[in-house]
Amino acid sequence: MYRGTSEWSTRLACLRGDAVMGASTEDVAQTLIRVRQELPVAPALDLAHTVDEAVRRAQNLAVESTNSALKEAVIHFVSARDALRRAAGHWGAVDAGVTEYLIASLGVEGSMTTAVPTSGYSDPEALSSLEERQQPRGVSKQKQARHVLGTREYAERIRSEDGGSAFFDAESAHRLTMQTWFSGTPSKRPYVRDRDFGVPVGVSSSGRYQTRVRVHLDRKGRLHGHPSGPEISRDSEPEV
Repeated sequence: MYRGTSEWSTRLACLRGDAVMGASTEDVAQTLIRVRQELPVAPALDLAHTVDEAVRRAQNLAVESTNSALKEAVIHFVSARDALRRAAGHWGAVDAGVTEYLIASLGVEGSMTTAVPTSGYSDPEALSSLEERQQPRGVSKQKQARHVLGTREYAERIRSEDGGSAFFDAESAHRLTMQTWFSGTPSKRPYVRDRDFGVPVGVSSSGRYQTRVRVHLDRKGRLHGHPSGPEISRDSEPEV
């Protein structure tokens, strides 16, 4: 269920109060983990999917109808669907921030950190060709938008393909894609690099978190990335 902004504000205020009153690291960590478990990322994505089904039906009816109210309804449905996906992205970003704090400030190591196997290029000619193109010309906005929650490009992509992973928002998509290209591990495939950030970077097609990013360099020298790797759920996290 969704929680109102005031309820989340109250929870965070209580957490700050606990810190001031000298709550133990374990108490603070456990509170943060409970908050993290209740972030409504999956419910928001599920509801967005339901709304998208309504969009499809309304669009089909609108094609054969002269009713302007129906066409207006389609616009509102699309806006609601994309807003829900953006909201899911915001909650996912909160999870990533909480996880970073748990690891960096409280020293709580969870199941989020998974190592990417080291791999290299087996084809020397492919490596040489890559080195010639290793300075990208930036990020392809169109391709990248297909992997960002709440964009029209993402909505079109998941309709035409069997699902697809997505970053929480456009800013993190660009930042993580660039970081992965310049500091990630080369794949066995030319022009592909991977990096595991150890915290949620986006969601899979099933709405579960992923911590890895895979980046591709196209023939025009432009990058685009997407979340990848094992899917992670918050449903059954162990206590601290």
